[in-house]
Amino acid sequence: MAEHIIVTNAEGIASEPVRKALKEAQRAGGRPTLFVPGLPQRDEAQRVFAQEGPDFFGVDVTSMSSWLEERWETWGDGTHLVSPPERTLIFQQLLSGGETASLTPNPGTLRVLGQLARSALPYLPLNSDGNVEGEQAKQANLTSAEIEAIEWVARYSKELCARNLTEGCVAAGTIIQRLLKAQVTLPAVVVSGFATMRRPQRELLVQLAQHSHVWIVFEMGNEVATAQTAQLIEQLKQEAAAADVVCEVEEDHCKPQAVRTTGLTALKNAIFQGRNDLTADGSVELLYPAGSHAEAELIARRIEDLVKQGERQIVVAAPSAERAWRELAPKLVARGISVEGSISKNLLSCDAGRAFLEFAQKVATLNQLAESWPEPTQTKEGETAIRLGDMSWWPPEELIDFFENDIAQMSVYRAQRLDKRWRGDRLLTPQEVLGTLQKQNSCSPIVAAATRELLKGHIGGAAMKLAEPYLNHTENRVIDDYTIDAEGEQVNLHKRPHDPYADAEAQGVLRGVVNASTVLRSQGLRYDPKNDSADKLCEVVEYLKQPLGETTVSLHPAVEAEGSRGRVLIVSKSEAATMEPASADVLISCAETSTESAVDDGDDVVSSLFERLNIDPAQDPMMSARARFYRMLCVPTHKFICERTQFGADSKQCFPSVMVQELLGAYGMSDEKPKQVKACIDNHIPVTELSEYDAARNISAEGKESEVTSHEKIGPTGSISKASRPYISFPSPTKVELYHGKPVLSASQIESYLECPYKWFSMRRLNLTNSDAEFGNMEMGTFVHRVLQVTGERMLTQALAGGGISEEGLKREPWTEVAGSRVSDPKSLEVAQKLLNEEFDEHLAHQYIVKGKNSRPQAFVPHTEEDQGKLMALRQDLLSALKYQGELFDGFEPRFFEWNFGKEDPVEYAGVYMVGTIDRIDVNAHRQALVIDYKHRSANSFFSDYAVFPPKQTKKNGSKKVELEPEGEEDQPFVLPKHIQTLAYAQILRRLTGLKVCGSVYLCTRRDHGLSGAVSEHMADIVYGDHQLSSRSLNRIAVPLDFTGTSSEESGFNALLDTTEDLIAEKIEELLDGNIEANPRDKDACKFCPALNCEKRQP
Repeated sequence: MAEHIIVTNAEGIASEPVRKALKEAQRAGGRPTLFVPGLPQRDEAQRVFAQEGPDFFGVDVTSMSSWLEERWETWGDGTHLVSPPERTLIFQQLLSGGETASLTPNPGTLRVLGQLARSALPYLPLNSDGNVEGEQAKQANLTSAEIEAIEWVARYSKELCARNLTEGCVAAGTIIQRLLKAQVTLPAVVVSGFATMRRPQRELLVQLAQHSHVWIVFEMGNEVATAQTAQLIEQLKQEAAAADVVCEVEEDHCKPQAVRTTGLTALKNAIFQGRNDLTADGSVELLYPAGSHAEAELIARRIEDLVKQGERQIVVAAPSAERAWRELAPKLVARGISVEGSISKNLLSCDAGRAFLEFAQKVATLNQLAESWPEPTQTKEGETAIRLGDMSWWPPEELIDFFENDIAQMSVYRAQRLDKRWRGDRLLTPQEVLGTLQKQNSCSPIVAAATRELLKGHIGGAAMKLAEPYLNHTENRVIDDYTIDAEGEQVNLHKRPHDPYADAEAQGVLRGVVNASTVLRSQGLRYDPKNDSADKLCEVVEYLKQPLGETTVSLHPAVEAEGSRGRVLIVSKSEAATMEPASADVLISCAETSTESAVDDGDDVVSSLFERLNIDPAQDPMMSARARFYRMLCVPTHKFICERTQFGADSKQCFPSVMVQELLGAYGMSDEKPKQVKACIDNHIPVTELSEYDAARNISAEGKESEVTSHEKIGPTGSISKASRPYISFPSPTKVELYHGKPVLSASQIESYLECPYKWFSMRRLNLTNSDAEFGNMEMGTFVHRVLQVTGERMLTQALAGGGISEEGLKREPWTEVAGSRVSDPKSLEVAQKLLNEEFDEHLAHQYIVKGKNSRPQAFVPHTEEDQGKLMALRQDLLSALKYQGELFDGFEPRFFEWNFGKEDPVEYAGVYMVGTIDRIDVNAHRQALVIDYKHRSANSFFSDYAVFPPKQTKKNGSKKVELEPEGEEDQPFVLPKHIQTLAYAQILRRLTGLKVCGSVYLCTRRDHGLSGAVSEHMADIVYGDHQLSSRSLNRIAVPLDFTGTSSEESGFNALLDTTEDLIAEKIEELLDGNIEANPRDKDACKFCPALNCEKRQP
């Protein structure tokens, strides 16, 4: 028996020398076997044999791994060959359970350990105890980490035995002896299509050659390009000699068939040989798009021209076949050219893969939380109070991402509606989310079924449920996006087109999930809800992640164009290099730049380890790159086209790849300099360029300017049409007659409009606001208002009871003094703080009360330790605010809390009706009133922001700043302050009650506290009490008694209120006239504006 190595110039997986060897194998007896690298080569060989006739009908065409697995299952030692997902799982379990392991089960570590086990387990320097041999470790210069990795492979080997599994490389070394022991006749074997082999493959062939005949056919047309093959031949010869196997090397040079152009044949033979004397004949072309946006269009145009010229089979090879498909396929189909793709990608790099994993992880997490989630409690009033556990999962964003993927079969509208509902509910529980997921009316029938399967522990079953629309070829599986109009009717907005690529990806992903799930169950990783805790489901899903991350999804999308005369196949460059020689008319090699098609640096941890341990020599990166490019060059028969962009997406100049330089070098040229383009053309190498200037043509599928189908009359910006102005602001539909159709505004709306009309429009009319129920200043402020309101009311009620004064009498005469109704001494402070603590606790508990099935009115619910810290700080802020208030407002007592106006009876202000609530009104014995509004914000810049008057201008006088004296009031007209809320409230209070309003102030309830606003100058010392202001600050809040503003009848504070109303009325007229021009008052007005693309936005 012998090993016959045949070196030939014949091409093809089933070339003439291969067929000759198979006939010799038939004569040697038995059914011959042809070993090929993979499935595509097997299919091609079978196609050739079918054409050749009955002489080859009995040939078994297979890969080495398939042949080994078939025989091991029958004649092995009773174990099964381990699969890649099983290998990963076992390593993951071993490392996760290794308490002293310094290695962690991250993807990189698992990948390295898997490669060591798959390719080198029998050859690792391990003793019987599973430890690395010290001498060999020293000779190989192994690091401590490398030694630990090898010893983990030894533990893995023992675990394989325990699980009745075997590595393929181990089986390859023993299968021949087992076949002989079972008296199985070994077949004569022919090997074709290999350029490199791992050691287990080589040893299997040598062992076969010891007892049978083995023919190995190598194509060696270009010595430099096939240098890897020459190395392999030497390895096979040496290993055969070491095993005392006769190794014969013979040459079989066939007369080449004239299938290629003369130019391509000459290039194939001359490339990499150092020659520079080739003469081009147009078989090689260059495509030079200016940038990435012109890339697809230039390739599509060239393909269109080639099809018109009669080319039928065109291959597009790109570093990323996915990107090539995404950008090229629509353009080719639009030009009437059929296209198919062969795309391999990591499962978790697919949108559908990530979506499914996030869905499974979130369902498992929610199920785990639901198992121990606190039960609701009942209050004394019989209301239900929600209790919360760990809320780190909220909001369930991963589920929304899953819903928006096609495999969930949900419309975007429904997904966003659920997202809004969940984000707005800080009392959301895992049980509620799981309940929603299992209701097909709330999400989709597919999601509901998949969720139920997941909760049973059937991960593969969940994937199968999601795959049903694809397997059943459901015509309406693509869900259209829609919205709901004001009448509750569904309105279709966008008909989503069928996407073959998305379908292929979804099916491939779900198929991969089913396979990985099967592997998990075979290794005992399963969840039974009847016997296991919910933690087990989380564990199973976590173990699923790594196998999915190593699963490759093979996609074969195809689109048939009506009346197509050509066909384009889009593949990766590595796959193009495995295609049958002369199997296409044209091959276009894309992205031939030095970055996109770079030569690997060869810095590979596993290859380095194999070389040092004398298991396998490391491959030369340049040798591998040349071999791959050479095999791609062998594919076309008419044209080989290289494409590269001149500038990258970062606008930096791109340079040619090494392979393109070697290709042009064979013609004595280079494309490193622009002037060489002309040299290429002069030398009969066509060069086609395309700029990025015509963007519309480049991005359109047809490569044409967009056609105008209709015209829209664009309205003037910054204003609302006259027909739409009645909708700017209008009363409740139930109160139109009460308000006579006049707009109803609030003080905060007016403030927003004064800040910036466009901000008001965006927030108040377009409702471009955040739907999240947060634990921020807005929610905190609402909570503060309620706590201070009830604290003040209870304190007043106790004081009335103690003084024998009736509430009705106080309402009639609010200026009546009531002892103990305000904080004025330590005793009253103690009472107030006790009441505040009680109300704080009560109102916080009230946040958790649910009054109805869908009622979630509360928002101030802490979720995290940070939230709890904010809550504690808030309590201290309010307690200190009581003490601060006791030092203010001498002689004034709180009388009205959350005083509403305008809701029942119309209240007119500045030409419109106004509604609002005054936080607090204090009154003294002289019937003077203060309007107080709480603001829970930082005390920094509080005074300046809320002061009614702007600061006076200053100039430098030496090292000091000196205020400039105004030339006269008429030269400095009153300007509306940033905040007019309390001024508007003060005017309304003045009209409705007849009280003498002498101040409208804002009280800062946070930390250092503060007081600002407007106060009649003769009342400033009384209002500020123990916190008197400097003269400079006093000028900003004190309203002079002689202030007249625009008023002709009043002066002082009343004149300020009249003037404010007059100026606001002017602005409201602009609002009612439809003016929404962006005009921010200052940069602070832009801080929380949702119009992020506004041209006047200030940083």
